[in-house]
Amino acid sequence: MKIGDEEFNIPAESKRALDVEVTLMTAMTYVVIFAYALDYLSWPVFYLLFHLLYMRFFMGAHDRMHTDQLRRWPRAIELMAEHFAVVAVPWAEPIDSIRKKHFTHHLEHMPGKVPGGDMLKDPHSIYESGGFWRSLFYCTFFEEAQLVIDIRNRNITTSRWIRLAIYLPLLVLFVLSFGWEKYLGVVLAVRLMSAIAWLSFSWFSHTQTYRFGLDKKIPGFVKILLRMTNGKRVSDGFFRHTSHHAWPQVPPDKLFLLDEAVMRYPDSMPEMIRSS
Repeated sequence: MKIGDEEFNIPAESKRALDVEVTLMTAMTYVVIFAYALDYLSWPVFYLLFHLLYMRFFMGAHDRMHTDQLRRWPRAIELMAEHFAVVAVPWAEPIDSIRKKHFTHHLEHMPGKVPGGDMLKDPHSIYESGGFWRSLFYCTFFEEAQLVIDIRNRNITTSRWIRLAIYLPLLVLFVLSFGWEKYLGVVLAVRLMSAIAWLSFSWFSHTQTYRFGLDKKIPGFVKILLRMTNGKRVSDGFFRHTSHHAWPQVPPDKLFLLDEAVMRYPDSMPEMIRSS
């Protein structure tokens, strides 16, 4: 792509590499969940570790949708990575279902286009409409909200049934083994992460800070704190989410090159229209 007088040729990340990263994050999350279930961790310590891992998983799963689809593992191995889920919410979407919605979201939030805001045509927009409190509710219960939308649209994928068939018995086994209290402790952690992650990356990014150069306006200690608690991939994706919508194939750690370039050449800056 060309910005001003500068040319950029930045290759997309490999799906193969992101599959490994997301699978490792999920596996480590399970270690933390079972350490909590076995009383090796108190809930506050469990949640801290869960947050450190799950937020990275959340962002890696997002970035995996924009990767180079030519560099992949054999499909049998891919399926194992794509069907990994947190046992607390087995009705969450696998990658094929949420990827289709996410690309629709990108078509709605692209340079120069006013977002339509139809929650059935663009399910991701459910988190960006109706004000803060309504958005907070949908962000907190985003798995259930998407399930209702899919039922209304008759859009339940086969792989989602497969994931449910695998993880619903595991959920029952988890409750029978460790009790409702431990299960609800994990659910609470998932809900807090859902609220934080979706509220930040959907409502806040698309309605409040949908602009280039946001990174320059944030105090340094805030950026350091965000990177420490959520990781570099998350912080890069958050502060330059507008650049991500303008150039979705660019890896998050390279978005700063484009974000800084459009600040140097404001006449080349794409028009990005907020959701509200």
